[in-house]
Amino acid sequence: MFEPQVVVPDNADIIRNAFDTVFGNKTHVYCWAHVINKVEKKVAMIRLKDLQAEVLSDFYSLQLSNSDTEFLAGKNLWQKNGSIVNRNLRNILLKSIWISTQRMV
Repeated sequence: MFEPQVVVPDNADIIRNAFDTVFGNKTHVYCWAHVINKVEKKVAMIRLKDLQAEVLSDFYSLQLSNSDTEFLAGKNLWQKNGSIVNRNLRNILLKSIWISTQRMV
């Protein structure tokens, strides 16, 4: 029987629930291509090009995490970095693309 330890579902509730039904409660990671596509669309709404570049650069760096601990530390630091406006933008971005404790592959 195939029993993966990690699954890569779409982030739609119905897909995640189906994965959980079939495979049990496994670690979910998200497809980097889908995540970055959504991130780039959200970041494109930021008017300041320098801020766009900074946010994207930082977000790309999160993808390089080697462990859940490193990812969470990087995410928490990223959320706290910069000005109040910058932090608010980062937090909105994270919430809008469903990044909480999930990693991307």
